[in-house]
Amino acid sequence: MKELFSYTLPLKQKQEITETLPNGDKITKSVDKESLVKIIIKEPSRKEIQEAKDVYNREWSRCVTNGIVTRAILDKKYRAENGIFTPSEIKNLEDTQKRIKEIREEYSVLDKIPNKSVEDNEKINDLLNEFSNIQKGLDELENLNEDLYSNTAESISKQKEIMYNILYLSHIEERGRPVPLIDGDSLEDKLENYDIILDKNDEKSKLYYKIIERNGYFVNMLSRGKLEVSQLEALNKQWNEIDAKAATNDNKAESDNKAESDKKEEVKSTQESAAVVSSDVNPVTIIKD
Repeated sequence: MKELFSYTLPLKQKQEITETLPNGDKITKSVDKESLVKIIIKEPSRKEIQEAKDVYNREWSRCVTNGIVTRAILDKKYRAENGIFTPSEIKNLEDTQKRIKEIREEYSVLDKIPNKSVEDNEKINDLLNEFSNIQKGLDELENLNEDLYSNTAESISKQKEIMYNILYLSHIEERGRPVPLIDGDSLEDKLENYDIILDKNDEKSKLYYKIIERNGYFVNMLSRGKLEVSQLEALNKQWNEIDAKAATNDNKAESDNKAESDKKEEVKSTQESAAVVSSDVNPVTIIKD
């Protein structure tokens, strides 16, 4: 298997450990252990590339047979209504595409420098950040545009093709060797097994959801020519930073919720104690309740 790109993600798992008490007794308890899991996106074989196209074509034929409108028909409708973009929006898009081309050319030149200086690396980072910000804006605009076509035969078929690529190209390292992330002899089997994993709602299912989400973005952008493999490392680093920030916020929220819960318990305990002191009811009765 030829590797296209790989990265690691943390996975928390329960582990049973045995401890010996001072009196010689042994106890077993469960503790959380975090380890890094290697995720691999494999380079598709010629057979997989063809199968992905076949998945698209079969789904497109199914959609058209079932009467789902095609993109060409909608395009004809929108052209008759003078399009979906204003002249100024079209001009901005053209300028943006031109700048993306310039960024790629500048990046390509800098990336080929064997011994990069500090200034070269700073320029590369600036280009990647600018590209990321431009791409984000384009993605938002394209998503608004794609919403108009989301129910066309082409859009539905493309989503099926992307899912095929994600599930067949995503691998995870186990005992030093890559294995398919999701088992299954067919796309339908893999989708079913993926749903089963997600339904468990445990640490593994959360990890798999992250992998599918991240790989889905990488594979989708690569297939559409909006990313090059050389840019994945920087993009993955940014993704890790976003995840780390989200985890920090989640931990803070969890800590705040625990503090609030403890405060409520303290207030509740105080109120119950006050009720016992001020009441003629036997305290033992209240404790029993």
